[in-house]
Amino acid sequence: METKRIGAKRIAEIPKDILNKLNIGEIETANLVEYLALNQIELLYSIHFPKKLPPEWQFNLSELSVNQKVQQIGIYLFSWAKQESILPEVWAVIHNHKADMVRQWACFWLFAQYQEDISLLLDSILKYAKDPHFAVRESAWISVRPVLSNDIALSIRLLESWVQDADANVRRFAIEVLRPCGVWTKHIPILKKNPEIAAHLLEYVCADTSRYVQNSVANWLNDAGKYNPEWVKDLCTRWANTKEKTPETRYILKRALRNIQL
Repeated sequence: METKRIGAKRIAEIPKDILNKLNIGEIETANLVEYLALNQIELLYSIHFPKKLPPEWQFNLSELSVNQKVQQIGIYLFSWAKQESILPEVWAVIHNHKADMVRQWACFWLFAQYQEDISLLLDSILKYAKDPHFAVRESAWISVRPVLSNDIALSIRLLESWVQDADANVRRFAIEVLRPCGVWTKHIPILKKNPEIAAHLLEYVCADTSRYVQNSVANWLNDAGKYNPEWVKDLCTRWANTKEKTPETRYILKRALRNIQL
């Protein structure tokens, strides 16, 4: 991985040489500004694949948002590679690419490949849930969320080991992927209506030492509080009264209840 850089505050301030390196996959994005500025189509066509991509495909992406392009490119690459009978060869190119954007495409490739098997999908996405780059970790949970949402009971059972993992990134994934409302994603109606279904996952991390995880837990409860404020208040009261009174739990409770009148 490249040494961390401090990215520009505005797209217009990104040096031309940096933007060029981003667009040809030589470096990772340093912040959201660079993520938004990167030309995914240019990056895609700069990568050397075993076969040449069809040029007309560029026009199918022009009107999509940045996040939609990430998703569609990953899914398309899987479909194209499968059609051309070069799945292993293309996967070898993208799965551990130095460019974070390409690894994000890999997350959606895995969604396309394993969307019929939640267990295999989670096993395959674990690498990206642990990725050092923030954007790849976001694409990891966003890519699998639609599949996990289709079978909440199974997903919660499978995520129970994740929420106890030694890696804070994995624990955070296990909470963020099933947030009732989520960010940039469709809501999960059953968890909005019955958040208690996932309560025991939250119990494992109610005093987590990682601020990254703490924020995710608090945001999960904040989501639930928009539809079931009494349940959230009851849970937080119980944690305040029965859990070890750690600074971590106090932080979670404060953020979880920030939009709820006590």
